[in-house]
Amino acid sequence: MDVDPAAVKFTFDAGCFAASSQCGFKGLVNQGATCYLNSYIQTLFMTPETRSAFYNWRYNEKGGTKPEYSIALQLQRLFARLQVSSIGAAQTTDLTKSFGWEQKNAFQQHDVQEFIQKLYEILEATSKGSKLGEALRRMHHGVEQYYIHCLTCDTVSERETPFLNLCLEVKGMKSVEESLKSYITPETMQGDNAYRCGQCKDKQKASRGVRFKEFPYIFSLQLKRFDMNWNTNERVKVSTKLTFPRILDLKQFTPKQDGQPLNYELYSVLIHTGVASAAITMPTLRISALENGMNLMIRE
Repeated sequence: MDVDPAAVKFTFDAGCFAASSQCGFKGLVNQGATCYLNSYIQTLFMTPETRSAFYNWRYNEKGGTKPEYSIALQLQRLFARLQVSSIGAAQTTDLTKSFGWEQKNAFQQHDVQEFIQKLYEILEATSKGSKLGEALRRMHHGVEQYYIHCLTCDTVSERETPFLNLCLEVKGMKSVEESLKSYITPETMQGDNAYRCGQCKDKQKASRGVRFKEFPYIFSLQLKRFDMNWNTNERVKVSTKLTFPRILDLKQFTPKQDGQPLNYELYSVLIHTGVASAAITMPTLRISALENGMNLMIRE
């Protein structure tokens, strides 16, 4: 039987947010332009190890931070509301207040990568020396090593740097694997860009690159979906198709590629829908993958 679209009436019941959904999961209320924040908070909440780390943390009023400005405490309380309350969607105003935000800040679009970086910096600084700080570092921080190899005297200069997530190129790439290979492919320094070697005391041809020393328990990838159009001086979105596997073996991106595979299972994708100037961010999570070991999270 054909249905006349004009005859179908849609009704909206504001009370639907007052009750929990049939699946048992709760949502987060969008304050205006906080969909990116809500998406990441939901991903953190749905990560059992992260949620447990916050539950096991205890607020110390002697620390000097008032309860309403303790981000860790407000996240702990928000996670509790998402898990045990009967509401359909929880408010995030207490959390954003702990950031020092005013109401107008909730209507401003923020870069999700910059937001996450600052969030972890504050959390780690305020929980330094505690089990929460150690858990966040262990689960979310990896180590990469930058190097410059002088091709004349064979001297190698190395520097290790922790990372919270990796920014991968999308333009010109077909898959996450191809982008990761490009990320670790060394570049040659020569000519005007030659390397001044401390051993040779002169500019020399060299190879510069990065290698992975340690992967975190939760491996986060940030896709570079935005670029600058210098002709129009506008920020544009890169809509190139980029595939990613359900199981990613990171062993192929380590210096020693032999031995047991280093498998990460995809469990969360934060999807950016829209254009560069106006969009919605929403998470997609695989609940079953959260119980199977090391996890992979991708953000657009």
